[in-house]
Amino acid sequence: MIDRSVSRRQMFGFGGAAAALMLGTGAWESSSAFAAPALKGDPFTLGVASGDPTADGVVLWTRLAPDPFAEDGFGGMPPAPVRVHYEVALDERFRRVVRRDSVVASPELAHSVHPEVHGLAPDRTYWFRFKAGSEISPVGRTRTTPAPWDSPRRLRFAFASCQAWQDGYYTAYRHMAQEDLDLVVHLGDYLYEYGVKSNKRGVGTDPKFHTETLDLARYRLQYGLYKSEAPLREAHAAFPWIMTFDDHEVENNWAGETSENDDDPADFLLRRADAFQALYEHAPLRRTQLPKGPDVQMYLSLIHISSTATTRPAATARRPTAPSGSTRTGPCSGPGSGTGSSRASAARRPAGRSSATRPRWARPIWTPVRARRSSRTRGTATSPSATACWPRRTPAGCATWSSSRATGTRTTRGT
Repeated sequence: MIDRSVSRRQMFGFGGAAAALMLGTGAWESSSAFAAPALKGDPFTLGVASGDPTADGVVLWTRLAPDPFAEDGFGGMPPAPVRVHYEVALDERFRRVVRRDSVVASPELAHSVHPEVHGLAPDRTYWFRFKAGSEISPVGRTRTTPAPWDSPRRLRFAFASCQAWQDGYYTAYRHMAQEDLDLVVHLGDYLYEYGVKSNKRGVGTDPKFHTETLDLARYRLQYGLYKSEAPLREAHAAFPWIMTFDDHEVENNWAGETSENDDDPADFLLRRADAFQALYEHAPLRRTQLPKGPDVQMYLSLIHISSTATTRPAATARRPTAPSGSTRTGPCSGPGSGTGSSRASAARRPAGRSSATRPRWARPIWTPVRARRSSRTRGTATSPSATACWPRRTPAGCATWSSSRATGTRTTRGT
């Protein structure tokens, strides 16, 4: 058995961010209690999430933030570590708990935690929740993938991208949360870096949101604004997400060390480091995806379905080299241009296939991406082109979303 305990003296022998990462993911257990202080309000205002499902586990996420709009970016939390307990159960009333453990939320990572749970059964639905002090989080639902040797008949998923808060009604996520899905793939542009004074619903913002996101505190505020939308939190709590980034998580059309407006590269790299850290703090990502300064390796996993459909990675985060003088165009290219599309699709596996040709699950590792791009031209984000039907659902549930539902899920820009 591996001893994961670590003393306070040992913890401070490591860098602050490294120690925060190991404590926040459960890789270490600290002998110190790190009891939750008295908090002013609900610390789970940003909701809960899960991500990157495997056949035996999943990543869980939450961030303690009783005041997610606190201008210093710390969410109303004191500058001290806090122990966060979590449970994983086979039922939503938590009568059959299969995992119970704790991690430490540290101020270095904005009191976010990313416990990586292993040892679960494949192709199974689980419920999870967190506890900090006397406060209990909303309940989340997640699902493991089938075992690698299984041949499931169906996989239902949705994908979303380009959610600009200033343009969106977020009804797509409410529809999505009501669907019978196995996972959600987010293709990038989870947020836009622009300052926002109001949106198309007539919701105004505090002046602290009127400036562009340039540093860590401001990026954290932007994530807090986006996650203030209940439909988005509902979709995160309903299914495991697989996430990657595009450009607006940092800045429009950035390329390598070059910013959109040709700022000093040293200044831009500092901004890029802050942007990637804020992304990690607000997404169910694994410890291997913690940025190292301005660089990040997004080893994401997707299901590969052979024989019945061609399935492509949701996004590679690399931009193809563009001809000199080319400009970026498209629905996600500028201020207020998020499309917020989300779709679900399905395809049947033909009957009578031999075991050699039946679709099988695999977990290909995407090419490491160090957040360097060869041009400022937007690349093409591709999505899984089809899904298979799992035997645990009726054939009627295998149909593509109806046109009326699709209208609801593609409302206006910004999801």
